[in-house]
Amino acid sequence: VEIEDLSERVAILKMLIGAPAPNTMTLAEQAELHVTSIAELQHTVCDHQEDMVDQYNDMLKEILADRIETHMASMEGDVGLLKKVLARPSISSEKRFQAESS
Repeated sequence: VEIEDLSERVAILKMLIGAPAPNTMTLAEQAELHVTSIAELQHTVCDHQEDMVDQYNDMLKEILADRIETHMASMEGDVGLLKKVLARPSISSEKRFQAESS
């Protein structure tokens, strides 16, 4: 056996020993696997977007409810003040009452 032949055989043995298992997937199978992975990622992204939209809508509802509550409290205060003002006799009717009493 010649030296070139031996070195070639050694190289082949090294390659076989250190070589990873051959990939038996066809290109079509690999493409299908990638398509499936992409579809799963898109589904996950869609779910996260829906969750974010739901959280945003919930936050807006809370803000709106707080604003309505504040506005209602302000209106109740205005109504209370208006009732007090209406319950007091007006200045002109007080003067008239004093004039009639005198």
